[in-house]
Amino acid sequence: MMRTFFFEILSEEIPAKMQKSAINKSKEVIGRILKDIDIHHEEIYASCTTRRLCICVTGVDEEHEKYVSEKRGPRIDAPRSAIDGFLRSNNLTNADLIEDGGYFCVRIEHKKQQFIDQIPDIVSSFVRAMSWPKSMYWYNHQTHTRSWLWVRPVRSVLCLWDSEPVVFNIDGWGITTGNVTYHKGKPFIITSFSQYKNVLKDNFVIVDYNERQQAILDACETEIKGKGVSIKYDASLLDEMTGLVDYPFVVVGDIDKSFMHLPADVLSTLMKVHQKYFSTITHNGEIAPFFIAISNCHTNETVRLGFEKVLRARLSDAAFFYYEDLKSPLEENIKKLDNIVFHEKLGTLGQKVNRLRKLVPEIDRAALLCKLDLVSNMVGEFDVLQGIMGAHYAAKQGETTDVVNAIAEHYKGHNSLPCTSNGARLALADKVDTLVGFFCINIMPTGSKDPFALRRAALGIIRISLAFRHIDLNSMINLALANYSNFLVFDKEQVFKNIVTFIYERLAVYFKEQKSIQHDIIRSVLSFGEMQANKLDIFDLHERAMSIQAYFESGENDFMQLFDRVHGLLSTMSLNANCKMLQNCCIRETLFQDTSEIDAYNALTNVMKFFATIRDSEKHTINYTEAIKSVATLKGVFDVMFDSVQINCEDATIRNNRLALLANLWNLYAQIANFVCFLKSN
Repeated sequence: MMRTFFFEILSEEIPAKMQKSAINKSKEVIGRILKDIDIHHEEIYASCTTRRLCICVTGVDEEHEKYVSEKRGPRIDAPRSAIDGFLRSNNLTNADLIEDGGYFCVRIEHKKQQFIDQIPDIVSSFVRAMSWPKSMYWYNHQTHTRSWLWVRPVRSVLCLWDSEPVVFNIDGWGITTGNVTYHKGKPFIITSFSQYKNVLKDNFVIVDYNERQQAILDACETEIKGKGVSIKYDASLLDEMTGLVDYPFVVVGDIDKSFMHLPADVLSTLMKVHQKYFSTITHNGEIAPFFIAISNCHTNETVRLGFEKVLRARLSDAAFFYYEDLKSPLEENIKKLDNIVFHEKLGTLGQKVNRLRKLVPEIDRAALLCKLDLVSNMVGEFDVLQGIMGAHYAAKQGETTDVVNAIAEHYKGHNSLPCTSNGARLALADKVDTLVGFFCINIMPTGSKDPFALRRAALGIIRISLAFRHIDLNSMINLALANYSNFLVFDKEQVFKNIVTFIYERLAVYFKEQKSIQHDIIRSVLSFGEMQANKLDIFDLHERAMSIQAYFESGENDFMQLFDRVHGLLSTMSLNANCKMLQNCCIRETLFQDTSEIDAYNALTNVMKFFATIRDSEKHTINYTEAIKSVATLKGVFDVMFDSVQINCEDATIRNNRLALLANLWNLYAQIANFVCFLKSN
């Protein structure tokens, strides 16, 4: 019989920005736990509100059949203490160990069991396995010890098996589960998951995250209807607001007309970051004199006036700082940058600006002015406006559009991309200077610690390099190294190598998470990149990876089957290391003994010529999709040759001639990626 398993963990307030990711994480964790104990189920539902995380699993078998699971332990060459610990934790002996792929494994027999009897262990395992960006512990009054970690102190745990309450103690929290949930101190007896959602909704808690988010949008549209404006959609703000309220009550307020002269970016940024208000825009795309606030309780005229009053005070400060900053030209602040330390070993912001000017001399004016808003009154009070205010002040003081755009865009790259080539160059130079500087003084991210956001800088470099492929990243890094060599002592070659390795690590993450490229393809392409000494071409590596991925997704296999056979022949004869020498050997047609050799040679020669013609002069890379297809066409003629002649024949002259033919074929593969790495990963 299929039944439903449901539990809710009620805690103190969960940070809004953690809730959306917690939903996906909790589904992943509970799914893994159920899979590990071989529990069959249908759907896993999860949701999160300001104070509660709930999980509902449908279609669960009432009875768990007897089964045998295999569990992997330490490596065979692991210390004896690790092996003994593995055996103790599973109540097994040496006789139970099985060797499998270099690891010790054990087979564990599980007896027939009712699912309800496993629920306490499942919930406890979930609690211990669920991770949050930041967690807390508190004093456990039951055990007089420190509690288990959770995002915030836990107040109750609800657990049902269909409508039946499952009662057990969670010792790590000193809490006994039951069939009761709470809202504003009031208890509610729960009999099913659907009744749970309905009861809470009747008390102004929308449990479902997506439903709550849609309710916010619907309420906003209703309240601004007839005003001739629309909400300025902001996904990150909407996610945050969804996590801040249990049930949305919308307030539409007026922005004092005396502040509407402020730049639109200033108005919308201050409302979003400091007040959590949505901006509105007119049909022409201009900012409108209305804001939308979301409340977690019923609103009235007094509440609306309160929202307006708070915003008025904030905008009054902004207007004062704005006009104070405009009283003096930006260039008067240049010397002030010398008083701000970028890093104690890397100098001041003034020195950083001078380095940027050397990296992008073609946009010297933008590089000179880009950091000056950091010493402005506005950014001093509202730091989220850095870059934005610099562009506004530059425009007000008559700088060209190119300079203004470059200043406005030079912080971009991680979440959003610059729109102009000048903005991209300045943004890339800023990130390269930062990354190179910290690597020169041997400060690199370790584990989860990255206090100077170097991973973020590397991702920005990657995204800009892919979008604006004409920027010479290689030269920029070398020039940045030269800038730092004027006052730092370091191994230039080693630092460059470390930077390339670090960027490749971030590129691997980008390929996997943003492009869904297979792991073995990533390894092959990045391994190829690492073999290109003193060269970093992100766009080229991206083109290789995407082309190989597209080929494999097409279902074709001639390309890799041919490589696998050539690899096997050269490996058998231990000639992989000498492929380069063989490639340079002259293939003598007079030594061919079979027409199949002549056909293979002619076909290979045509493909080699084709490689030279499919180079894109604009991208400066080969059209790898066409290159792969052309190499794949060789499989037929080489298969015939392999069946017709013996590569490793007794005559050394003929043997070397045939090996040279294979080595030149190998070279075509080597121009695309390191496919040896691909084979190793499989």
